[in-house]
Order: sequence, then structure tokens, then C-alpha cells
Amino acid sequence: MRAHLKFKYIIICVFLCLWFCVFQEINTDDETWFLQVVNRVLSGDVLYRDVFLGVTPLSVYIPAFFCWIFGSELLVVRLVHALYFAVGIFLSCGILKELKGSHSFSFLFILSFFVFAHSQVTWGYSGYNALANVFFLGCFYFTLRWINYFSIRQLALAAAMAGLCFCTKQNVGALAFICLLTVFIVVSRHARIKSMLVLFFSFSIVIAACLISSAIQGGWGNFLDYVIFNKSRYLRSGHPNYFLIPSSWDSYSIFIFIAPFSLVFLLIFSFIKRKVESIILWIFLFAAILTLYPRPDNAQKMLCIPFVLIAIVYFFDSSKFKKGILGTWFSLALIFSLSQSSMGFFQGKKRISKIPHFRGIVMDKKCHMHWKSMKKRFTRLDMGDRLFFLSTHAGFYYLLFDLKNPTPFDLPIHPALGCHGEELIQQKIQIGQIDKIFIDHISWTNWLTVKHKRPFQLEAFMHQNMEESEGFIEDFFDPIFQMFQNPRNP
Repeated sequence: MRAHLKFKYIIICVFLCLWFCVFQEINTDDETWFLQVVNRVLSGDVLYRDVFLGVTPLSVYIPAFFCWIFGSELLVVRLVHALYFAVGIFLSCGILKELKGSHSFSFLFILSFFVFAHSQVTWGYSGYNALANVFFLGCFYFTLRWINYFSIRQLALAAAMAGLCFCTKQNVGALAFICLLTVFIVVSRHARIKSMLVLFFSFSIVIAACLISSAIQGGWGNFLDYVIFNKSRYLRSGHPNYFLIPSSWDSYSIFIFIAPFSLVFLLIFSFIKRKVESIILWIFLFAAILTLYPRPDNAQKMLCIPFVLIAIVYFFDSSKFKKGILGTWFSLALIFSLSQSSMGFFQGKKRISKIPHFRGIVMDKKCHMHWKSMKKRFTRLDMGDRLFFLSTHAGFYYLLFDLKNPTPFDLPIHPALGCHGEELIQQKIQIGQIDKIFIDHISWTNWLTVKHKRPFQLEAFMHQNMEESEGFIEDFFDPIFQMFQNPRNP
């Protein structure tokens, strides 16, 4: 019976994931940037040496493998992210089973993940948060199994999961390892030296195996710049206030307020219950909430939501009446989300994209026609290969126009240029490796109005050393670029 239920839940998860993967609109900022990074790696560029990435590399390697098999398509990357999401759900069910010691594959619990899954972030975004979430939950799961069975193999697996989490997003991996180490110090009673050696060895060997390719291929210097030292630049950038009331209240935004209060309740209940498992849950939830620093936006909240849901189910068992109310609310919310994402397609306003790299994704018909026309016109202009897009949509443009970026930066905003990125771009302009720079017009994008995103040093250099065009690219009814020409390459 339980096996039958698990199979039904898997089918439901697969259906919902496929639905959102196809019908979610394209994010031409972070999502297409991530696909561009994957595409460049498959084209022979080396991470960090040739391509900027502000986190450790595992989140690129996994989708790159699938794109190597099925092609560099956005749908392929989305399906990989959907796989992460589904694995995270079933790991959460396993965690509840280890905590409560009973059957935990609750339909209501599984449904809650889809209700609280922000559509744009979950199905159309960069992949490192989603994958880090899987390994963070994996570390929690095997930590509980180690506590329940005191098997050194489970401890090694928990440490390996923390290492994989570090290889995906370094700050989350460090938090996962600190959680595991804290639990080990508090709980371990026997063979502590041997177990400690296993813990550190498993964590370290996984990280070394993941990073060795970047070191061998010559990306180690830039790795330290982009992943370690550039974080001070990122932290100095503007970030939303943690306790700033969201402009629009939805089920996802509420978690920004639930998280700290649930931690307080959890602390109280953990002392009442006096169970080791409740203390461990408190430790991991506290670390999950810390992942919201310094940017508690929707992308970061997806890391703490599973832990909050697990804590709610573990400490606050509801009556059948309350479960019925929640089930009705969740079902209606999910139906609304499904209908909203697909309504345009069934009304004839959207179509399945046939544009290379974006095949199989539902896209607005007018937008699809516009981008196809833009691709043809841009090709006719024959502007060469030494083009640089100073835009948050740069990754999308390189994919759309099938161009090679002459720099490592596919999302050239201030926090994503490394410590010396602006100087590198200026140098490439001076030696003629960049012929033209296209910058978004202020009427087309809002990123130019956000000061902490703008590379002002590079912009000043462009205005002083390049020739600004009087108009925009010819033949565009709705011009979106302004061009700067390198006078050294007329």
C-alpha cells in the first residue's frame, strides 16, 4: 500500500514539474545567463578562466552533462532543476520519517512544496540554490540516520553531502558542515577521534575532487577572485531589508516572516520535548534561516522553506479538520497557479518556441515573433564577433544571436564582474578585442536605475574612449540598444 502511494506521489510530482517547466515564462536575466554559462562550458571554455561564476562549480557540471546529451536547451536545464525539486521533496519526507519514526509521505506535505514554490525562481532561475538545497537536506537526512543508527557510514555520507553542498554554493555548504560538526560534538560519545577523521576526510575529499579540474585547467586564480574575494564586493552592494514588508503578499513572501518566529517556537518546544532530534532540527533550521543573509529575496527563501515546512509538521500536528482546510487551500492555490501559467497558451496568445536554445518553452506569440525578427535583422547587419553586451540580458542575447562573448562576463553587473572585471574589459577595448558595446536603453530595462548594479567605472571609460552612436540599430521599430563603437576598429 505504501509503495503504491509513493508511486502515485512520484507521478503527481513528475506531472506538476513538467507542467511548470514548459509553461513558465522565460527569465531573460538569471535563467538565460545560467544557460549561457553551461553553453560556454560545452563549447570548450573553462569555468573561472574563461567564464565568470560566483559560486563553486558543481551546479554547472550537472546540467552541462545533460545538455551534452540532449543539447544546450533551456528546457533541458529546467528539467534538471525540476529533478532537484523532486529529490528535495522526497528527502524532506525521509527527514520527517527519521524525526517522527512513522510513515511520512503525506499528500498535504508534498502539495505544500508546490504551493510555496515561487514559479519564476523554482522553474526558471540559476541552478545553484536548488542543487544546494538538495545537498543541504541530504546532509540533514544522513545526520539523522547517523543519530538513529550510529553508523559511521551514515556519518561519512552526511559529511559527503555537506561537501557536495559546498561544491554547489560555498556559503551554504559551510553552514551544512558547521551544523554537522555541531551535532557531532554534542551527540558523539564513542570513537570520537576516528569518527572525526572520517567526517573531515569525507568532506574534504569531495571538495578536492570537484575543484581539481578547475585548478588543472588554469582557473584557480580567477576561482579565488570570483568565489572568495569578490564576495566583499557583493556584500557592499545594495540588498533588500530582511524585515521590509513585501509589496505584494503571497504564500511565498510570508516565509520571510514565518522563518524567525518559527525558530523561536521551535526552540521552546525543543526544550519541552527534550529529544535529540528536535535539537538537531533546531540547529539545521537556524542555519537555513542564515542563508537569507544578506539577500532575503525569493531565490534565497527557497533554501529555508523545506526546513520551515518540516519544523511545522514535526512540532504542530494538526487535527483532521485543520488538515482538510489546509488541503482545500493548497489545492485551490495550486489549481490557480497551474491555470495562470497555462492560460495564455490555451487562449491562443502563446505558442511553443522553436528558437534555438529555447525550444519547447511556451512563449508569448508577439515576443516569439519579435525575437525571431530581431535575430534575422541582427544577422543581416554583420557586425562581427567582437561584441559585448552591457546588459542584464546579455546571456540571452549571446544565445539568441549565437555570438561568442569576448569576456568572461555574461551578466555584467557590478557584483558579478569580479574584483578586476571592469579593468579587464577596458583592457580588451584598448587592444581591440572588443569592437562594439551594446547597452540597454533606459526605456527598455530598469537595471540602469539600480545604482548598486551599474559598473560606473566601465561606463565612464566607454563615454571617454568610445564613439557613441546617435541612434540605435537600424531597422528596429522598437530600438532597445545604444551602440558604442571602438575608434581603434572603425
